[in-house]
Amino acid sequence: MQDQVQRESSVVAAAEKSAVAGSPASSTSYATSVLAKRNAEAVVAGDRAKLAAIDTQLATEQEHLRDLPGTGSTVNLLRAERDAAKASYTTTIGRLTDTQANQAAAASLGSVVLLDHALGAGPRIPRLAILLLALTITVGFLVDILDPGLRSREAIEKLYGIPVIDNLGTRQ
Repeated sequence: MQDQVQRESSVVAAAEKSAVAGSPASSTSYATSVLAKRNAEAVVAGDRAKLAAIDTQLATEQEHLRDLPGTGSTVNLLRAERDAAKASYTTTIGRLTDTQANQAAAASLGSVVLLDHALGAGPRIPRLAILLLALTITVGFLVDILDPGLRSREAIEKLYGIPVIDNLGTRQ
């Protein structure tokens, strides 16, 4: 039994020596990492090529824009409007964030403060409003009563001195 343990130990030691002394290329994890690195480098190279093509296309289009008359000022105006819109958007986002923070603070129970005791659940009409309503109605009746307009058949006959044949409005 000891002889068998000694043989297996020597086999394990020999495998360890060959693993340590051998090249890392024989390791599967090393091969996988090298392959992943090469794949990543290929993706980066492809992306750089795409970016170079896009940069070339942008430069060509900008040259075309510069060659057109009056477009430089239009482009500058559009850029200024874009920058103003971005600034406005940033301000609006900041105000929205402040509002949401204030709402969150107001929603917590710790922020409730009693300012004054409630007087009643019914609607309250101030005395001044009732007084103004009564005054308005009174002035309306007075204007109607004091109106010098012709209201009766007799008033018309007396004013013009001729008889009235018929009335188009209500009958008397």
